[in-house]
Amino acid sequence: MIGAIAAASGFVLIPLTIGFLLGVLYLEHTHLAVLRRVLGGVSSVAAGMLIATGIRMLLPHRSRSQAWIVAGGAIIGLALAKLPLLVVLLGTTSVSIVLAEFGAANSQ
Repeated sequence: MIGAIAAASGFVLIPLTIGFLLGVLYLEHTHLAVLRRVLGGVSSVAAGMLIATGIRMLLPHRSRSQAWIVAGGAIIGLALAKLPLLVVLLGTTSVSIVLAEFGAANSQ
């Protein structure tokens, strides 16, 4: 029981508290240009890490056309259509499930 509490606080409560406190601090000092520039840099790093993770996940499946369809759909949804990430994730997840079922049905 104590281990579960420690794990929950380590993975959920502590980062949530830190994020909340940083959010409050940002709201108090939102007028500072340096803070806006720092957060702009952090968001650029986060976007780069998201792209790198997506490429790393695609590499083992690069010979499968279904993977390219889903990756292309995600790029179109995010970059061209400017859809929110959650919408793109839900859409590409459902498309990938349908494609996987379609591929499994064709292989049998």
